[in-house]
Amino acid sequence: ISGLMLISLLPVMVGHVFDMQVRIPDGDRERIINFQALSHWCQADLSPGHFDSGFSIVSNQREFSELGRMLEHYFRFAYLDDV
Repeated sequence: ISGLMLISLLPVMVGHVFDMQVRIPDGDRERIINFQALSHWCQADLSPGHFDSGFSIVSNQREFSELGRMLEHYFRFAYLDDV
């Protein structure tokens, strides 16, 4: 995973690098992934008052990609034989 789409209440400045953070529950702790992402586009969402923005990850790609693989595995559809 090399990017993400963010839905926000405010439009995002295109061409800017943002410091971002993802917080993931991990038992009684919280796993925190800090990374930077470059905004490439921003457009109005179908929901009024919301905006969609596209980003590419520019720092800490390895840990962010690991998160992506975990989420892919968690949310995938699988037959009982595949589990």
